[in-house]
Amino acid sequence: MEKKIIIIIAVVVLLLLGGGGYLVLSKNSTSKPTPGPVAEEEEEVVEEISAEQIGLELSLRPDKKAVKFVVANASDIETIDYQISYSKEVEGEAVPEGLIGEAVPTDGKIEIKYRELGTCSSGVCRYDKVVSPIKVTMKVTKTDGKVYKTEDSIEL
Repeated sequence: MEKKIIIIIAVVVLLLLGGGGYLVLSKNSTSKPTPGPVAEEEEEVVEEISAEQIGLELSLRPDKKAVKFVVANASDIETIDYQISYSKEVEGEAVPEGLIGEAVPTDGKIEIKYRELGTCSSGVCRYDKVVSPIKVTMKVTKTDGKVYKTEDSIEL
């Protein structure tokens, strides 16, 4: 019987110590936030560059269901990230649509082949009813590391 009482007392003491330790630790962790390393975010400075400066030319396919562009002055350009955006009609409402891509120069120029204004699968395309100008927005990264932004648009 004495052994049972000693075991019960030991269990109660362990529970009290464990519970008290938990309360002390949880109180310390919630009352004092742990300082962590502060990450400094580098803000990318993006200057404007005109479409004419890089020789940007937009054109529509004769059926007006695809758009392409050429950047004629790309000798000092490392990459171009582009977004083609427009609004399409869906059930009587204008809905935004877009295409994105990246291009690198070849022989001092960049030429993007026609991008379909719709969706294509297994050679079958469903074209959007475009109801706005088609805008091309570019992030131009030059070989010296500077980043520029330009935009141009074309009407249907």
